[in-house]
Amino acid sequence: AAFNARATLQFPEPGKVTGNGPCNSYFAAQTVPYPWIKIENIAATKRACPALKLESTYLNTLTTMTLIERSGDTLLLTNDTGQTLEFRLK
Repeated sequence: AAFNARATLQFPEPGKVTGNGPCNSYFAAQTVPYPWIKIENIAATKRACPALKLESTYLNTLTTMTLIERSGDTLLLTNDTGQTLEFRLK
């Protein structure tokens, strides 16, 4: 299903992931080498907003991603069940 909210994903240094969901900022560990991805131990701020359930779905899905690839301005994360998270690079 389409994710109809804003979310970001950044890799500020090896082994770390940060970003923003619709409500909160988050950070986590990235524990395997490229082109694989395994995001673990997500921690997030605790602001409430109407999109909190959507944000929870996003963060849970993010932890299931297993492969990452970049094509032009697109960053694509996929998993073994066929789910995809697509990000536009800025």
